[in-house]
Amino acid sequence: MAFFQKWIDVLTSPKKNLKKESKSKKLNEALLHLVIAGLIAGIISALLPATEAEALRGALGGGAFFVTMLVITPLFFILFWAVSSAVLYVFARALAGRGALVPQAHVIALINAPFGVLNALVDVVPTIGGVLSLLVSLWSLWVVTLGLKEVHRYSTGRAVLTWLIPLALLLLIVVFLVLLGFFGGLV
Repeated sequence: MAFFQKWIDVLTSPKKNLKKESKSKKLNEALLHLVIAGLIAGIISALLPATEAEALRGALGGGAFFVTMLVITPLFFILFWAVSSAVLYVFARALAGRGALVPQAHVIALINAPFGVLNALVDVVPTIGGVLSLLVSLWSLWVVTLGLKEVHRYSTGRAVLTWLIPLALLLLIVVFLVLLGFFGGLV
């Protein structure tokens, strides 16, 4: 039960709990949180698929879809965590962060796990699921800010810039690719 209590603590009182977790160097525990969260989110997505997943369920059939979700979702959680932890670490260091990669990766895993499950739950809510997902994502960005601030021992502004700059760069790349595809189609 202590395992899931960490998720509840991150969701309900993140500042206090991320301060405590910001000194941890347990990557194996971080991976375990992500795998379990991925399995839970995979089960939710398989049993209550969002509208976008219905086509995949139809193509694969019920059993194959369930197994696919149980495999793909934890892998996605781990891949997203690894990439986001590395990118955030590079930007944190560029912004004079003093923390190490392993404690930051541990904190990011403890944030990604419960918020990933929460997003899987709200994604299946009809009509307002998208709005709820956006609210959960905004809340998770605040918790990431608190976690980065604790690990790297810098200001809230620098913590926000640590995730805002790569997010803005990603958005610019997507806009550029969309415009490139649009104008490429006109030629």
